[in-house]
Amino acid sequence: MVVHTQRWASAFAERGHKVDLLSIRKADIPGVTVHAVYVGPANTKSKLLTFFSYLRLLIASRRLIQKLSPDILNAHFVTTHGVIAALSGRHPLVITAWGSDVISRNWPRTPLFSKIIIKFVLKHANSVWVGSKFLKRHLESFCKQRELINQIPFGVDCDLFCPASDETSSKDQKQFRIGFVKTLSSKYGPDILMRAMPQILNEVPEAKVIMVGRDCLDNKLKRLSERLSVADRVKFAGFVDNDQLPVLLRSFDVLVNPSVCHESFGVSVLEASACGVPVVASRIGGLPEVCIDGQTGLSFEPGSSKGLAEAVVQLAHNPTLRERAGQAGRKFVVENYNWQDNVDEALSLFSRQVSAEDFNYII
Repeated sequence: MVVHTQRWASAFAERGHKVDLLSIRKADIPGVTVHAVYVGPANTKSKLLTFFSYLRLLIASRRLIQKLSPDILNAHFVTTHGVIAALSGRHPLVITAWGSDVISRNWPRTPLFSKIIIKFVLKHANSVWVGSKFLKRHLESFCKQRELINQIPFGVDCDLFCPASDETSSKDQKQFRIGFVKTLSSKYGPDILMRAMPQILNEVPEAKVIMVGRDCLDNKLKRLSERLSVADRVKFAGFVDNDQLPVLLRSFDVLVNPSVCHESFGVSVLEASACGVPVVASRIGGLPEVCIDGQTGLSFEPGSSKGLAEAVVQLAHNPTLRERAGQAGRKFVVENYNWQDNVDEALSLFSRQVSAEDFNYII
């Protein structure tokens, strides 16, 4: 289950609302009733089995939704759970778009079948919830009633993600630590960072990369680091739990997000900024909204290992710029992406759909 879904469900429960969560996986979330809906064989390569599994999920979910009879129904991911919610006939219905569910790898082109599904789901929604201005603009082309689309970001817990004090600083003064915190997937550009390392090391010999995230590339990055002769300057840290992430972020001198696809947002960028860490991000999708070029960090053209290297080297050679960008990043997140403020906005959106002050919510 996606950690952001758990965060929203927990936050609403903490505010005193009854929250039921439907999932194909079991989970223990304090204050939230999780209903695991069995769908059949997981990760099967058979398209026929996949179709029947989804059909079974649709029928089981519809029955459960009718039984629970929520005051409000919120479906995350337009083209999967959104379809199930739309076909349930339950209202009011709030649809939450995440980005990958409505933006194809060939953006700005959208496959015809995806267009049909997106328009169908949005037509049945009482309100649509997106996390970025970029995603809002994208969905407006599918929705006749543009006023239904509301931007509420997936914010940051600014108490958990905060700058280190001098006493708790975990920075290694003998290294310049470059952090990457994403799934190790080609669309997020970890290979772009790897290819930038020879140029970075040529000017910043003390540089070291820490790659944080699940490996979806079957050790291709490790082999690439060996071919580029930078393996000894790269550490693969694997997956790190969210509650341990702030300590790791605070140990970085810079965080890099070199996405090459149209990423709709950039939560890891905001989390680093909240910790006072300057960022370097590709100029694509929603990333320019969270990495303010020249203020909270530096931007570069997507896919350019040279541009990425130059930005990192510039920050490495200018401690004053790093400090100023880190401070500006912290201020930017607190003022615009504070988690508790975002929860207030989401609850305000729901309250406009129902008359009850304490509502039964299903996600």
